[in-house]
This record gives sequence, C-alpha cells and structure tokens, in this order.
Amino acid sequence: MNSVILQEVLDVVKHGESERLEFKLSSAQFPRAGETLCGFMNGQGGMVLVGVGPDGRVVGQTIADKTFQELAQVLKRFDPPIPIETERVSIGAGELEVLILRVASASDSLPCTYDGRPYQRIGTKRRSCRKRCINAFCWSGRIRAIVGRTSLRM
Repeated sequence: MNSVILQEVLDVVKHGESERLEFKLSSAQFPRAGETLCGFMNGQGGMVLVGVGPDGRVVGQTIADKTFQELAQVLKRFDPPIPIETERVSIGAGELEVLILRVASASDSLPCTYDGRPYQRIGTKRRSCRKRCINAFCWSGRIRAIVGRTSLRM
C-alpha cells in the first residue's frame, strides 16, 4: 500500500464533491459515472472516485478483471471515444481499493456525448444538455455542425 497516495485521496475526499470531483460507492454505478465523466469532458475535466460514498466515507471495493470489463463497456458508449486515466489505491490491509477515473477537459473540441447525449457539470450535479446548452456550444465556436456527427436525443 502506498500511504502517500492514500493520504492524497483522503485529502481530496475531505473537501467533498465539486465541479471537478464526484464519488461513487461502487462499480455498480459505472453508468452514472459515465454521465459524470462526459460532463467533466465538456467542462474543466475531473475525477470520479469509485469506492467512496456520497457522504465522503472511503469504503473501497474489490477491483478485479470484471471491474475493468464493465468499465470498458461504459467507455464504448462515448462519442467521440474518451481518453481516461485509471489508478487503483489500496485502502488497507485487505483487498479493498478506490478506483480513480480521471479525464481532462475537451472543451476545445466537439462536445462529448454519452449514450447519444451531451452532459455538463454544474456545481456538484450533472445534467443532460438540452437544446439551449447545445446552442451555447455552437455559438462558442466549439462545433460547426453537430448534425450528422452523432445522434443527439433531446
């Protein structure tokens, strides 16, 4: 166990969720984590910590090959495909770990979509972009024409 890295996780967690940080209790919440990562990509970037409760309690989870297979299925739902960094942090003598999912901002390119929808992060909440949000992307010069590139459900 690398106690320095664990301490860094604990330091980040004590500040709570933010516009660039979200907690997920387990990998069962990967679909929601995908929406959040999409919002991070369309904003300033950010991290999802899997194995941390919504109250900031670090509980960890067992991370196995199946966990990464499930994550791979979630990543297939992004358009365009997203670069994601993963890091595992052991939280004790057992097999429990926190999985860190980190993405950088892609705010200088087309909006990222997850399951055909763009998401954005506002404070500690993620939301599906509606027509007004997509128009803002267009007017900001981020996209020239989104029609034909991906199908967006509104």
